[in-house]
Amino acid sequence: ENGRMYPAYGKNAYGLPIDENEQDRCDLQHCKFTLCLDGKFHLAPIVEAPQKILDLGTGSGIWAIDMADKHPSAEVIGTDIAAVQPSWVPPNCRFEVEDVESDWPYDKDSFDFIYAREFLLAIRDWDRLIEQCFEHVKPGGYLELSGTYPRPKSDDNTLPDEIGRAHV
Repeated sequence: ENGRMYPAYGKNAYGLPIDENEQDRCDLQHCKFTLCLDGKFHLAPIVEAPQKILDLGTGSGIWAIDMADKHPSAEVIGTDIAAVQPSWVPPNCRFEVEDVESDWPYDKDSFDFIYAREFLLAIRDWDRLIEQCFEHVKPGGYLELSGTYPRPKSDDNTLPDEIGRAHV
């Protein structure tokens, strides 16, 4: 549509493209998060040698690849509704086409760490997503949801501050 490519997997329509330009944007977003977190990939105090990590809505797969490199002890699984990830990845990293809002095919209590970011506009049933995360994370494991909440501003002050703060 309009020269962009969109996914056709899952029970719900997804409004963002999945083409190369979008993957580049996702990679830049990963750089933004890494810079904001002083070089860290997450804030959760996960165990030093995790065994299994799940990256929900992996996009380009860059976070999952970086985590697989950093934690060679872990099997890192990145899921997304579009198979746009690279094939050249660390041996402990793999990608699967899954809709996070559908039933998950993984064993319960099996992940040391479940991670997702920038899901603000992608998830319709947050209660169900959180329920599945807690069902699949090991006791003592962590779930981390990261995201940015935009605050509209204007460089010429034509947008009053009240509007930018209206939903914060």
